[in-house]
Amino acid sequence: MKELTREFREASKASDKRLSQLDDQLAKEAATLRNQLLEQSKQLTSEIEAKHRALSAALDAKHRRFAPTRQTARPSPTCSPNGDAYER
Repeated sequence: MKELTREFREASKASDKRLSQLDDQLAKEAATLRNQLLEQSKQLTSEIEAKHRALSAALDAKHRRFAPTRQTARPSPTCSPNGDAYER
């Protein structure tokens, strides 16, 4: 009976040790995954910001190209106020 009790205690200690090792391994892997997720999130955020800046710049350029300016809205000196050409 004493031998059986000793074997049970040794098995219990071995199981506790293995469980502790697995717990440590799981904690390390979870930390690694969190760090990977954080890095991917930062990278994705950076890509989104870069694309947003590029699209904003493109839209601003398009808006400036198609928006009438004061200079182009004025009649040219060769045209009368109603748009007819002056006779020379």
